[in-house]
Amino acid sequence: MNILKKLLRENKLEKIPINFSEADKLLKSAEEDISFAKKNAEINIKWSFTILYHAGIKVLRALLVSKGLRTKGGSQHVTLLQISEDLLEQNLKDLFNFLDIMRRKRHHFIYSADEYISQADLEKAFKDIRYLFNLIQKYIQSTSPQKKLFNK
Repeated sequence: MNILKKLLRENKLEKIPINFSEADKLLKSAEEDISFAKKNAEINIKWSFTILYHAGIKVLRALLVSKGLRTKGGSQHVTLLQISEDLLEQNLKDLFNFLDIMRRKRHHFIYSADEYISQADLEKAFKDIRYLFNLIQKYIQSTSPQKKLFNK
């Protein structure tokens, strides 16, 4: 059984109207977060890392709303990672593994405040979230009827 059908059956995903306007808003918000994280990286690595993780979540949510899907129930971030990797249909295992590491590090930082986040972690987060942003922005632009109208 494919992941989409499994997550719909398990009530971890629901179908919603496709919303390219919401996808654009999420991408713009994610871009602002990436910029903010960059400007504040010297002040606090942990918060910049956390902001980048949330930017990644917004990017993945943009992908989902452009496909007419929304996560629901518990463990929504885990569900979001699972379905997004499946929807993109590319070999992005390393990227999604790192996003899951980011998810766990952010969770420990927020809830136990003892997580070590290195400069190398932060640099990889910038690289991977920017790559993800560009990939999904192009994907949405290629599937959005509104974008096709404006690109003529």
